[in-house]
Amino acid sequence: MSFCPLVVATNFKNVAEVGATFTTGKGYVTGGTLGLSFGPKIGNGDRVSDLGGPFKSAGGSFKPLPFPTLSADYSQGHNAQGRLIRVLSFATGVGQDITFPLPVEAHIQDTDTGYLSIDPLAVIRWISGNASATGASVRDSPK
Repeated sequence: MSFCPLVVATNFKNVAEVGATFTTGKGYVTGGTLGLSFGPKIGNGDRVSDLGGPFKSAGGSFKPLPFPTLSADYSQGHNAQGRLIRVLSFATGVGQDITFPLPVEAHIQDTDTGYLSIDPLAVIRWISGNASATGASVRDSPK
């Protein structure tokens, strides 16, 4: 399970969104970790909503004592328009391995992501009377 409180998405042309995501998953895990980490997610999606829905994910984490936990994940799935979205993420943070005797964790899982996003430029256009939509979108929490 992961919660990302700040997601910024853009295609560097005409789309810029900010939002948040909440992801749950089911699959195979070698042990488990409990922690808090920060890092970039790099992908080919243009919008926060491109991250919503079911994805396939694989990754792992490593905690070389006494250093912070290091992790990496790769995910892919299709957005609402059927476009294949790929996301690579890296993170570092604090964490504790809670079930496995080695300081590593690996996983392969099916994930489901809910999101909340706002297009600030669409909101500005709406406030100024140049558009009828607010530019906000929501996908319910994962099932």
